[in-house]
Amino acid sequence: LSLDPSLFGIKRTSKQRDNQPSEYLVPAPRQTLSTHQAQFAKIGFCKYANDVSKILSRQLVVTQLHSKEMTSLVACGPTIGGVHVVCCISMNFDTTRAVFDDQGAIEYTNGILANPLAQPINVSNLATISDSRIFSSDNNMTINSYAASQDTFFNDCSTVFSNMFNELVPRGTSLTSITPYPVSVGLVFSLRNEVFQIQTGNARVFDLAGEWSSYDIIYHNRDGSLGTDPKLLSVRTMRTLSNGAPIQIEDFSTVAPGIDPITGISSVSVVLTLNDGTIYSSKDGAETVAIEDRIIVDLGIPFSCVYMSPEGDIGVNISIAVLRPFSAYDKVYFDYELASDLSRTTFGEPIHANFHAARPGTAYNYYGVQVPV
Repeated sequence: LSLDPSLFGIKRTSKQRDNQPSEYLVPAPRQTLSTHQAQFAKIGFCKYANDVSKILSRQLVVTQLHSKEMTSLVACGPTIGGVHVVCCISMNFDTTRAVFDDQGAIEYTNGILANPLAQPINVSNLATISDSRIFSSDNNMTINSYAASQDTFFNDCSTVFSNMFNELVPRGTSLTSITPYPVSVGLVFSLRNEVFQIQTGNARVFDLAGEWSSYDIIYHNRDGSLGTDPKLLSVRTMRTLSNGAPIQIEDFSTVAPGIDPITGISSVSVVLTLNDGTIYSSKDGAETVAIEDRIIVDLGIPFSCVYMSPEGDIGVNISIAVLRPFSAYDKVYFDYELASDLSRTTFGEPIHANFHAARPGTAYNYYGVQVPV
């Protein structure tokens, strides 16, 4: 069984600790095409569609107008640069990352799967087809026109960008240049078989080559104290990339036996000492990433697995670790998506999780829930 944490959420309502957030929920599922259209309309795009519908009363025309502007924005925006997946993995949308061109449209039209979000339509994996759904919403008319003519691509990009800046941005707004954080860190972590670990992470220094004297990755325990185990994090040799400026990266992860379940871990930080002896810091705090471990699903097979009842019903057992202290007022619920809704926007009734026991040698109470399939 492979569990995708993005498909379900767990929340705890606590009446005892009012100074903490009352619930924790993983990000919402992917959205439908109609939801995208409604959101674009709300922010000022596709505004001409309503006028046309009043004159022509033709839904096809309205849909095509909605789809054209959406396609333009989705095709034009990511053609240069890349984005971070989750927190630390970078991906590009075409093979010419540093060039503003119609290469993404050409590759999509020719079946070159460079864009991870424009893969072949597959309703069982909606996360990889969000761009494909938009591109194909007008039978690929707009995206094909961009692949056939870079001038058309440039003209339409200019139109939608002008709409963004001239109509949606309030007058008097001053735009400044956008640059990456000089120092930043990101990671992916999980709980598996009662072992809490950082699976992968990296710390990045942008355009500061030659300006620093030391580069250290540190961590803090759950109580805020500085972590002192020098063997907890395995840090690889620094590598250097370039995106018009040098990007120095150190990859890291935890090593067995993982993070101590009693002391826990609350954050990982980069300590960059500049040549003048000062420690780099930013007002945004991008050099530190916080770790939320108060409520988390144990993805290990003994804890979260397929079950079959004596009557032959199949479902999934889910084990949820909740940070102590335990309170009789704590209530843990499990949210799940309905497989009957391919848009992944419909949830079943929340299931109340049952308290099992405190796990010996850890700071967690374990709850269990059975989800019918």
